[in-house]
Amino acid sequence: MALTASVIAPRAAADPTAQQSPFPTGKAGSTIHVTEYSTATADVTLNNATWVSSGCYGGGGCNVIELTIAGKSDAPFSYGQTSVTAASSPWRQDPNRDTEGGSSLIDYQKINKMPPLRAGSVTNGQTAHGFIAYAANINQGDIYIEFNDPDAPAAPTPLAGWKVHT
Repeated sequence: MALTASVIAPRAAADPTAQQSPFPTGKAGSTIHVTEYSTATADVTLNNATWVSSGCYGGGGCNVIELTIAGKSDAPFSYGQTSVTAASSPWRQDPNRDTEGGSSLIDYQKINKMPPLRAGSVTNGQTAHGFIAYAANINQGDIYIEFNDPDAPAAPTPLAGWKVHT
């Protein structure tokens, strides 16, 4: 005699493209310990995110984040404004996702967000601090910031992320 059982589960309307991010995530004000492909480490804090309503590229508005990067290893931990990306949609593995690197076309002095965070590296005991602005398609509202490894062999390689609201 065979016994079979079946469970009928309610059907849910789920987004088939939604995926949990494979990297640590946080909110504005949180610090994430990040390890790069090179094994260099740093504590990266997204201090805040704001919407600047005018004065950005083309005279319009833009999202601006403030980052602090504290080196935690003897190996140099690299960063750059183009490898810290923003998107208006949550993380998903999609080459056509709406990510945008920080803009070099913003006059940071004009929007009173100094100093801009460009490219560099930090080691144990060193700290970098600055602002990154996103000028093109990332509108005011929920934005998703990703810290990508600038030296990873398969770029982009997100290492940490934050969801913020501007």
